[in-house]
Amino acid sequence: MTYSILGLDEAAGAVGGACVSATPSVGGFVLHAAPRAGVVATQGTATSVLYGEQALRRILQGETPQEVVAAITQSDPGRAARQVALMDPQGHAAAFTGEDNEAACCTLVEPGLCVVANRVAAADLAQRMAEAFRATTGPLADRLLAALAEGARAGGDRNGDRSAALRIVSLATPPIDLRVDDDADPVARLAGVWAAWQEPDFVRFRESIPTHDDPYRRG
Repeated sequence: MTYSILGLDEAAGAVGGACVSATPSVGGFVLHAAPRAGVVATQGTATSVLYGEQALRRILQGETPQEVVAAITQSDPGRAARQVALMDPQGHAAAFTGEDNEAACCTLVEPGLCVVANRVAAADLAQRMAEAFRATTGPLADRLLAALAEGARAGGDRNGDRSAALRIVSLATPPIDLRVDDDADPVARLAGVWAAWQEPDFVRFRESIPTHDDPYRRG
């Protein structure tokens, strides 16, 4: 159904996530983020997008990721069909996978990195994605995309990959929110969109956008 990765770039003060699914428009259902709260991936047999808003709000209220995930799942009678991962801006993470999600399911949680997947072709997909993330240098987007590419090489979604998304937030830079809603090779297409973001004119435009740290910027 879906495989997702959440990651931290401590030096850049950025946190983000990337995801792939056999359904169209995965970015509209899975990734939720706010620079002062972190990033959430909501997925599963019956995805609860409500988890995203609830989790980010609770982080801002001072709860830990572990406390948040426990609270939102324990209060949900449908939790057996959910999968969720959460990372705060410091890289602390937690995840939950309900027992009704289709195999193979896998989860990996460590400081600054979290991978969750359901109905994927390989049980070691999370480990392979994590290894690709750790082995890649450069901006957080490059590392997240490398992890998605490795997930696809591992077999991806058992029903095939159809859509992909990337979202990164930071107080110091404008948000990155890229989506491929319906494509035969969404991971490669998403990498192509990210490459387009590196075009000099667009880089100059991005550098002119106000940020939380510089709200009155104008070029």
